[in-house]
Amino acid sequence: MVLDDLGLVPAVKRYLEDYRAQNDICVEFIFLGKERRFDTSLEVASFRIIQEVLTNIKKHAKARHVIIKMELIPSRINVYIKDNGCGFNLETTKPRSDGSGYGLMGIKERVQLLKGGLAVYSAPGKGTEISFWLPLDDQS
Repeated sequence: MVLDDLGLVPAVKRYLEDYRAQNDICVEFIFLGKERRFDTSLEVASFRIIQEVLTNIKKHAKARHVIIKMELIPSRINVYIKDNGCGFNLETTKPRSDGSGYGLMGIKERVQLLKGGLAVYSAPGKGTEISFWLPLDDQS
């Protein structure tokens, strides 16, 4: 509802307020650029990716601190998310037979559908960094 009415940045801010309160995880949000509305598919995809990353952090990372940096430049939106959690081995992490473990796969698919880019860095004991970018069709 907030996403439809107010746009991506206010929706993320509202979501993070709830996330902090419910999970007792410190989340720092940094926004660079001028707030504005985007194509609905870009706003929804960006929001859902951030939501999925934070869900993964809550379920798996045991993190106490998360930094989210969203940067708006003329041609694209960049999002960087870093946690201080337990990290994981990218090579051995696969979806499980119980149907869980598809979060990263879903993120990758969303980014690819919008012709963006994704990078994931993690190692056991070192936390996780996820960054993605999505192109802006209208360059206003």
